[in-house]
Amino acid sequence: MPPSVSDREPRPGDAGLRFVTGRRPVVEYVVAGIAAEQPGIVIRRGVRVTELIAGLPAIPGVPHVTGVRTSGGDELRADPSVGRGVTTGMVHAQLLRHTVRDYLDDRAGFARAWHKHTEELVAPYYWSQIGADRARLAEMTALREGRQWSAPESDMGRLANSALHDADAFRALLEIAFCLALPREVLERPGIKDTIERQGHGAPLPTLGPDRKQLLRLLSA
Repeated sequence: MPPSVSDREPRPGDAGLRFVTGRRPVVEYVVAGIAAEQPGIVIRRGVRVTELIAGLPAIPGVPHVTGVRTSGGDELRADPSVGRGVTTGMVHAQLLRHTVRDYLDDRAGFARAWHKHTEELVAPYYWSQIGADRARLAEMTALREGRQWSAPESDMGRLANSALHDADAFRALLEIAFCLALPREVLERPGIKDTIERQGHGAPLPTLGPDRKQLLRLLSA
């Protein structure tokens, strides 16, 4: 929890916010090993990618790949810039399991349900991260060019600012980052709405560590 949050009292449900950080190859190896031991599960490696899925470019004229399509018609999307690419993938895998179970004998129904559920329950995490990435890219570009920059107003930005001062806002931000709750669900909670209106408009705390000028001096020393 940020040192700027004074309320350190535990809350019911805090155990659900515990997490393990690991390099992606290590996590994938462990998860695949456990999955392979389960009956009825086959781990496929080396599946051929037949097409890249492009989204809106973050930089004009530069394609932005948001996922891949395999030879079997599967679509895999992720934006792992904050370390939750595997988490998003696991949420998508669970969704696939549920959808296959519900539409095992209805191929057309499965296709429609899979698309609908993906857009409703997985895509919001992706687009939320894309918004944060574009804001961060704009900030880095402005700093590199010596221009002043301020983050555009958004509910997620206000929640992030509030999380630096409010313990419940911090927990809410973790729920989104860990794919435990959709952004719209968190932002519509009455307590969270009140908090971001009260505390979310202030300037963010300065980032710890050297700024750009100090970093360039260190690199050139």
